[in-house]
Amino acid sequence: MVTPLTRDVVRAWTKGKLSFDSGHYAGRPASRDDLNSEILESIHAGIARDVGVEAAKNFTRMVNRLENFTASAFIVALERFAHAGYGPEPIPQEVGDGARLTGHGDAMVTQALWAVASAFGRGPATEENPEYSRMVIAGDFLHQHRQEIPKEEWRAYTANEGRAAFVYRQDQYR
Repeated sequence: MVTPLTRDVVRAWTKGKLSFDSGHYAGRPASRDDLNSEILESIHAGIARDVGVEAAKNFTRMVNRLENFTASAFIVALERFAHAGYGPEPIPQEVGDGARLTGHGDAMVTQALWAVASAFGRGPATEENPEYSRMVIAGDFLHQHRQEIPKEEWRAYTANEGRAAFVYRQDQYR
């Protein structure tokens, strides 16, 4: 039996480091405080243990394909990945995934206000700079699990402050 993806499951996998509520992060820029390789590693380990090793490999491929590394967009992608059966198929990301509101009543108003406020304070390390966000947030995780990514999906590596990081091939942007 496949473990259903719930807030409690994700909380257990990440030891409370990731809120499985995309609205909690709505509108916030990509940040290592919200999402990082340690969190990705804990989700990978949880999927391997509770769903299966093949599903964990597919999770690595999903992370490798992501374009938007805001926590909100990642949670939406993770929900889609689980709903699709943890398979190898690409998981689409949509423009609004990084600002999806999930609250009701006052909670939705609060999420909306934070999303608008966050939009005004964005710096260079946001989804507008996906290469930097990908490298900072997922680079170590992807490097550790590169053997789970089929060679045709591999990306070249480059040094970044002494750490390996992914540099994506330009032909994947066309």
